[in-house]
Amino acid sequence: MNKKPKTKVCSKCKKTFTATTEYFNINKQNKQGLHSYCKDCRSKARAERYKKEKEKGITKQYYQDNKTQHIVAQLKKRGYPDITAGQLQSIIDMFKNNKGISVCPYCNREMTDESYLHIDHIIPYSKAKDVQMPLNNLIPVCKYCNRSKQDDNFIVWFRDQFFYDKEREQKIIEYAKPLIET
Repeated sequence: MNKKPKTKVCSKCKKTFTATTEYFNINKQNKQGLHSYCKDCRSKARAERYKKEKEKGITKQYYQDNKTQHIVAQLKKRGYPDITAGQLQSIIDMFKNNKGISVCPYCNREMTDESYLHIDHIIPYSKAKDVQMPLNNLIPVCKYCNRSKQDDNFIVWFRDQFFYDKEREQKIIEYAKPLIET
């Protein structure tokens, strides 16, 4: 019995393609796991956006200079509609050492370059959908820990790391109470 391959229609150009990564980029938030635009349309849309941003003077430097506002805008879309730049900055400041350098609460790495600073959701966004989480679910971590943890349970993930430290774990649990159940 031959099964026909599944197809998908690009929401931009309306062309029909085989529903594979050959024609569509991966998007884990989409039900099918694929982006709604085909790769060609997505590439064209990105090029147009880049051109418009360049004309307006919005560049990589702009995003680096306004990183907090950019993160706040993203968090507003991800379950924190009332968060302000000041609140986010307060959270980031909580995890700075006596030299004023952000330190990853997971691995204890100093983040001297702000591009290494990511905001992690202790309870992953993917597991807390449709629920407005408290601000203590957000924690500033290094990009390596954020990418490694992905959407894993914090306790299970942290205890499996080579840099695991019981004292740091307790500090994170105290910070995130009552979100984390040990």
